[in-house]
Amino acid sequence: MLSSTPSFGITNFALYKQDHSGKRKHIFLSEHQLVFILKGKKHIYYQGKTLEIPGGNAVLFKRGLYAMSEFISDDGIYEVLMIKFTDEFVRNFFAKYPQHHFSNSLPEPGRAIIMIEGNKLLAGFQDQYLQYYHESGNAVKPLLQLKLEELFLLLTSGDQAGQITPVLKSIVDQNVISIEFVMHQHLFEPITIEQLAALCGRSLSAFKREFQAIYGMPPKRWINIQRLTHAHNLFQHTNAGVAQVAYECGFENVSHFIRIYKAQFGHTPKAARTN
Repeated sequence: MLSSTPSFGITNFALYKQDHSGKRKHIFLSEHQLVFILKGKKHIYYQGKTLEIPGGNAVLFKRGLYAMSEFISDDGIYEVLMIKFTDEFVRNFFAKYPQHHFSNSLPEPGRAIIMIEGNKLLAGFQDQYLQYYHESGNAVKPLLQLKLEELFLLLTSGDQAGQITPVLKSIVDQNVISIEFVMHQHLFEPITIEQLAALCGRSLSAFKREFQAIYGMPPKRWINIQRLTHAHNLFQHTNAGVAQVAYECGFENVSHFIRIYKAQFGHTPKAARTN
């Protein structure tokens, strides 16, 4: 059950609760999020690694994250507090508290996830925020804004500030991620051109224009060629079935995969093994 999610302008929050464990699913985030695991645990499968976030901890997600996710219930319950925030909020925060903008560390290229270990101060924030969550009325809105500032002060001055601050700074600085890096990371994932543009921090038109300049062809055509070439190699050198190869190469529709494979190579995937 997902509770109502009232919008407070540049902040937004929700309480999410399930009475059973969930299946793995792809997630694509269009907004930055801080997620507190109240009960149960969450697994994130990202760039070949598995990140487990136990109850009592939190996780910071940057906008544009594309990953696989699942949650595990605890005694039949999985519950999280999700707080969304915008670029504007981060810019305003660092303008108001410039001393918290300082960090000698640089964010890892493309880093979009940080697990935040729970402590007494974060637990206190979480409990108070949940109390405000159950209140209503306009008087609560500025309090929630102040609580979010308090949270960012805790994060940028705590034990993990060296990890968290550079990632938040990258939001403010609006560093554009290279298209080549994003394509290398996500080529074989079932992701749309619009989502790729978001991952690169570009508008759709800017992404298509720059992609054309780099690769000499539109994104969809180049992606299909790369995926089909990889699929052809898999048919030549493995015993994987047609559906398995299609999914491994980023195609969710097997019939569509067979059709464009034949158009590219002049024969069906099954015939590839007999040629």
